[in-house]
Amino acid sequence: MKKIWMIITILTIISSFSYQINADDKQQGKECDSTLLFKSGFEKGVYLEEPYTGDTEIWWQEIKGSDVDGFSWPIKIWNHTGILQMIVGRDKNIWEYIENKIENVVGPDNRPTRALHQIIKRHDYDYGCTQDPYIIYTNGTEEGDLYIKYDLKFPSNLTELLGKDGWLTFCEWKTTDDYRLAFYVYSDEYGDLYWYVHGDNNVNGDEPYEEYWYEENRSIEVPQGKWFTVEIYWHRSTDDEGRVWWAIDGKTIVDHRGPNKISSPINAIMIFTAYSSAEYFHQWIDNIEIWNGFPHKNCEVKIVKPGNFLYLQNREIIPLDEPFILGKITVEAIAKNASKLEFYIDEEMKFVSNTPPYQWLWDEFAFGEHEIKVVAYDELENKFMDDERVWIYNI
Repeated sequence: MKKIWMIITILTIISSFSYQINADDKQQGKECDSTLLFKSGFEKGVYLEEPYTGDTEIWWQEIKGSDVDGFSWPIKIWNHTGILQMIVGRDKNIWEYIENKIENVVGPDNRPTRALHQIIKRHDYDYGCTQDPYIIYTNGTEEGDLYIKYDLKFPSNLTELLGKDGWLTFCEWKTTDDYRLAFYVYSDEYGDLYWYVHGDNNVNGDEPYEEYWYEENRSIEVPQGKWFTVEIYWHRSTDDEGRVWWAIDGKTIVDHRGPNKISSPINAIMIFTAYSSAEYFHQWIDNIEIWNGFPHKNCEVKIVKPGNFLYLQNREIIPLDEPFILGKITVEAIAKNASKLEFYIDEEMKFVSNTPPYQWLWDEFAFGEHEIKVVAYDELENKFMDDERVWIYNI
């Protein structure tokens, strides 16, 4: 009988109060503040001009045209444009060493598409291993973070081409004189392929070599003969705020924290490159995007339970204007592109969930009005949140 009277009393209290959550105080996500700088899929309207040497000692080739409204080749970053740098001596027949072609192929979604095919036919050993980077010389201009994304396809016999203790580089940048960041596929002494990235001082080759840091990943397979998506993001800093994040098909290869800047600004960005220890090497590139920060998509998290109901021991009883909870309650949230969610009660963290469904059972002494807050993190640990005021009686 006492429990019945308690419930009647509580329901009377419910009917006697009302409050409104101020929409300005309820943050349901973080606005995307990054800007798309470039986008292309090498479709109709994009073409290659003939290679030339000009007054230099090597060969160059320009990509021109447009296939996406608002963007056109050459790529322009920090007010400087890019070009294919074909590192072969001007006295050589370029077609015997490098060939770039835009081809009709079956794309990443198994549909017809056009892609850039880079072919290294042999090395010009006067310049070491022949390279074919799409390079942007910034003349020491550096204006913040960059995020690069594209689809890449290695040949199906990549293991054979690299052999044992081989390597290939597909993206890198260099400062004017003190820092290089480079992304690789390595083959070990057994011929097994793995991912590798490092920061070093190999910019001009003038100083004794120093590797500042490195990380490798052997758990995520290096695809051969099939398309995969490359994502690279960096934030430069001389302290622990520095970050290098790299993913393949949405799976994080490396998330390195720490200094990645000494003093000099970035001077050259190789968005993609064909550069390998193999005597013969080729690859395909498609669907390039470049942003001036990490492009958040659906950057929001939402609490879906408790909703505007009376709850009795975790069960919805009747609709109300706001949540009212008798007993325990399972707090549930939904999120997209989140690496983890944290659950808070009155600013005190109670639980961390790394995978959906994102749920936490709140079953502890609680009386009166409280705040439930859920904080979500993306791969780069940007935060976005949702919160809700509730009344609860769990004694």
